Amino acid sequence: MLRAIKDNTKRYFLDRGYQVDKLHPASLVRLIARKLGYALYPISPEYPLYPPVIGQDLAVLKEPAFQESIKAVEHHTLLDVARLANLWNLARLTGPGTMLEVGTFRGGGALHISNACPAREMFVFDTFEGFRSLAPGLDDIFDRNWFKDTTAEHVRLLFEPFNRKVTVVKGFFPNSAEKLDLGRVAFCHLDVDVYEASRDSLTFLADKLADRSLIVLDDFQRGAHGLDRAVGEFLAGHEQFTCFPLFPGQALLFSRELWNNIPPLTP
Repeated sequence: MLRAIKDNTKRYFLDRGYQVDKLHPASLVRLIARKLGYALYPISPEYPLYPPVIGQDLAVLKEPAFQESIKAVEHHTLLDVARLANLWNLARLTGPGTMLEVGTFRGGGALHISNACPAREMFVFDTFEGFRSLAPGLDDIFDRNWFKDTTAEHVRLLFEPFNRKVTVVKGFFPNSAEKLDLGRVAFCHLDVDVYEASRDSLTFLADKLADRSLIVLDDFQRGAHGLDRAVGEFLAGHEQFTCFPLFPGQALLFSRELWNNIPPLTP
């Protein structure tokens, strides 16, 4: 009887265009705790944080638009609040131009960036089929079967209520972008994780960036050795670029030439 109820409920939502995923036990515990007014975060016994990171007084966390965006994307992204806060603040510091997310999975990160700068045109790229290739010794922490539980249509539907100028593109970047008019790119969230995709994406973007542009890379210096190598090779071949690590597990990449003699914007 219970099985039939579950199956009928799942079919009800699938027929209406919703993606239905099983709730992990840990997620259920966090959901119950949230209803009780608590937020649960795992603390690694290997790397305990003392004192703990406390962010109640951070301006971005108090911003109503940021809070609304988190509610809209929290079930459609693997990014934690700290990384979403970095994306929010950094996207808003860029000059005029288009916004990109390369490696979107279920689209939450892309929608969050668009929420930070809703007037900007957004391009969202993903294979929607997982990884094309994994380099032995560099991309070993990843699995070919990861990141396949998504579709381009899911991402389009996620954006639909917000009336944004957004283009969702299926395929392997940068090949999938070669026939598109991206304009000058002001901000790119590059979340492709592995060596070949990171290398090719950075090379493609290097001469397409706008004044006061930024690239934020995910998974920097957190075990994705292929990504780290791709960034190092890119910097060695493009001396005008600078890279800074961001906590927790991102990198900020920009061209000094595109920031010289440009008056600062008001955050």
